[in-house]
Amino acid sequence: MFPLICLTVAAPTQAVIHELVPAPKSYAVRADAPGLVPNDIPGIVLLGGAERPILPPELDHLPTLSKRADQAVVFELTQDAPENEEGYVLDILNGAHISSRTATGLFYGAQTLAQLIQDSDKSVRSLTIKDWPSISYRAVQFDTKHHLDTIDHYYDTIDQLASYKINAIIWEIEDKLDYRRQPNVGADNAISIEELQAITRYAAARNIEISPLIQGLGHASFILKHDEYADIRDKEGDDWAFCPINERTYEVQFDLYRDAIEAFPGSRYLHIGGDEVRVGESELAKASGKTDLELHLHWLNRVSDFLVANGRIPIMWDDMPLKLAGVYNTTHQRQFDEAKAKARWAEKGEELEEMADIFSKDAVYMRWNYSDPGLPGNKLALDYYADNGFKAMAATAAQTRWPVMPRNNGNVAPIHTFCKMTADSGLEGILCTAWDDDSPHMELYWRGWMAFAEFSWSPDIRSDEEFQDIFVQRMTGVRNPGSIKGKGTHLLDMLEMGMNFWDTALLKKGVGRNVCNENTLKGGIKLPTAATREEWQKEHNDRITNAKVALNASLAFRVRSRRVEDGAARGRHYVELTQALNELQMWSSEVIFQLSVWCGDPSDTNLAALKELADGFEARRDAYHEVFQQTRHLNNPKGYKLDMNHHTHQANSSNGPDWMTKVEEIFAGRLSEWVQEQTK
Repeated sequence: MFPLICLTVAAPTQAVIHELVPAPKSYAVRADAPGLVPNDIPGIVLLGGAERPILPPELDHLPTLSKRADQAVVFELTQDAPENEEGYVLDILNGAHISSRTATGLFYGAQTLAQLIQDSDKSVRSLTIKDWPSISYRAVQFDTKHHLDTIDHYYDTIDQLASYKINAIIWEIEDKLDYRRQPNVGADNAISIEELQAITRYAAARNIEISPLIQGLGHASFILKHDEYADIRDKEGDDWAFCPINERTYEVQFDLYRDAIEAFPGSRYLHIGGDEVRVGESELAKASGKTDLELHLHWLNRVSDFLVANGRIPIMWDDMPLKLAGVYNTTHQRQFDEAKAKARWAEKGEELEEMADIFSKDAVYMRWNYSDPGLPGNKLALDYYADNGFKAMAATAAQTRWPVMPRNNGNVAPIHTFCKMTADSGLEGILCTAWDDDSPHMELYWRGWMAFAEFSWSPDIRSDEEFQDIFVQRMTGVRNPGSIKGKGTHLLDMLEMGMNFWDTALLKKGVGRNVCNENTLKGGIKLPTAATREEWQKEHNDRITNAKVALNASLAFRVRSRRVEDGAARGRHYVELTQALNELQMWSSEVIFQLSVWCGDPSDTNLAALKELADGFEARRDAYHEVFQQTRHLNNPKGYKLDMNHHTHQANSSNGPDWMTKVEEIFAGRLSEWVQEQTK
C-alpha cells in the first residue's frame, strides 16, 4: 500500500488540488506514488455496467478499451461510492479510476479529472478525491427578455456550466420562444420549439435540466403590450399585469405553458414568476370582492392546478404574499434586527398564517434575496414555509441592476451566504439569477456563476477570498495575474473600480443613467469655459479625484489583463470582452481628468488632447461592439415593439445597442462642439 497524506476539508485546498471548482469534499494525496500522465493515457475502460459518459475535451478523444491498461482512465459503477446520486470517487494511481453509484457521478468525476489535467504541466500527482454536492438542485438563470445570444453560445455555456457541476438552468424565455398557440407573443427573432428541444436534450445529456420561466400575473409586458391582449390587462392602458379573474387570462397563459412544456421536454419545473405586481384594478377583479392577496392566491392555484395536471411543478417568486402581509421589508432591510423582525412577524404575519391553507401546496416558493440573505427576517420567511409544510427554494444573483457589468466583487459574498443557508436548511434547491434588465454580456456573469458553482456544491471548503484568488486561473488558465494595493484586490476588482465611476462620471450628482431614456442628457455635467475654469475645478474636485483613482485602476487592469491574454489557455473571449470594456469605460475617466488639466492650463496642447478624446469615442465603442457581437446579437429585429418599460430597464430603451453608452455618445458630441468653440 502507498502511504496517504490526508488533508482536512478545513484547510485551504487549492495548493494541493490546484484550483478545482468546485472544491471537492475530501481528498488525500499519495506520497511517492505514480500518478497520471495525460499524454500517455491509452484509452477508457468501462466496468460494472458503466456506459461511456459524455466527456470533456481533455478525455473525449480517447478510445474505449476492452480491458485495463497502465495509465488508462477507468469508469466503474459500484455501490462502493458516496451515497449520493451525484457523488463519486476519483483515484489517481498509475492512471485514473472514477467510481460512482450513478452515471451522473461518473460524469462529474470526469469533470474533476479534466480540471486536474488542465492544471497539470506533464502529470497529475497521485491522490484520492471523494466528492458529493451539499445542495441537490443548483440552477443558474438564462434571462432573454431583452436580448439573445447566438445559439452556439448557449451550447458552449452549457458545456462550461456542466464542467463546474451546475445541474439546472431556469430560462426566462419571455417573447424569445416562437409560440405556436399564441403566435403574436413570440418576437421575430424568437427561438423555435425544435431548437429549444435540441438545446434541452443537449443539456440533459450533460446532467443539466432546463426549465422555462414564463412570467405570469405581473411582468407581463411582453404579452400585454400587444393590442390583441388589451382586454385581459388588469389596468386599462397598462401592459404590466393580467386580470386574474378574466378567464381569457388563463386561456392565454395556459397556451404559453403548453408550448413551453413542449419546448423544454423532461423538465420537472415551470417557473411562473408572480413577483412585483399588485392587481385588482379591473372591473372583474373589483366585482370579485377579493383582497389583493386573495387575487394572487386565486391566480396561483389556477395555474398550479394546470401545471400539475400537465406534469410540471410550479415555482413562484414569493415576494408578493410577504409584501401584502406586511412582512417583506424584514427580509431585505438591515434596520430589522432579530428583535424587530420577530416583532413585525408577530404583528403582521397573522394573515399569512390564516391563509396558509389556501396557498398552493404544489408550488415551490422561491425566497429571493440578492444582497443580505442572512437577515433575520429572511430566515423567518424560510421558517414560515417549513412550519407550514411548503416547499421552498432560495435565489441569489450574479447580476441584479448593475449597468453593463456585474459588480460587488461578483456578488460572491451574498452568493456564498445563501448557498450555506440553503445547504443547512434543507431547501429544495437554489437558483443564481443573472438579470438582463441592464443586459451585460452573458460572459460577464462568470465570476458570480462560478462562485455559485463553488458554494452550492461545497459551501464549507473555501472562503470568499480563496475563491477570488483562483477565479482567473480557473477561467483562463493563468495563475496570479497580479493585484494593486497588495493582497485583496483582484483583477476583476480593478475593472469594477473603473466601472463604478463610469456609471455616473458625466452626470450631475444624484442622476442615474436612465436620464437618457429619451435620448437627452438633461442630467449631464456642464463643460467649463475660460471664465469658469477655477469654479469648475472646485465644483468637481471630488469627481476629479475619483476619476484619477478610477483611471489608475483601469490602467492597472490594462497591464495585468495583457498578461492574462498572453498566457490564456481558455476563456479568451472573456478576456477580450473585459479588455474592450475597460478601454470603453476608461474614456469617461480620461475626459474628466483631461478637463481638469485644461482648466489648470487651457493651452492648445491640452485642448488637442480633449479633441482626440472626443473624436476617439466612437472607435472605442465600436471596438467593444465588435467583441460583444461575436456571441450576442446587438439589435432587436426590425419592427420590434418595446414595452412600456415600467422598471426603466436600460436594455429596453432602444432596439439597438446604444442604451449601453447613450450618456457617453451624447457627451462626446457636446465635447466635440465645445472644442470647436474653444478653438474659435
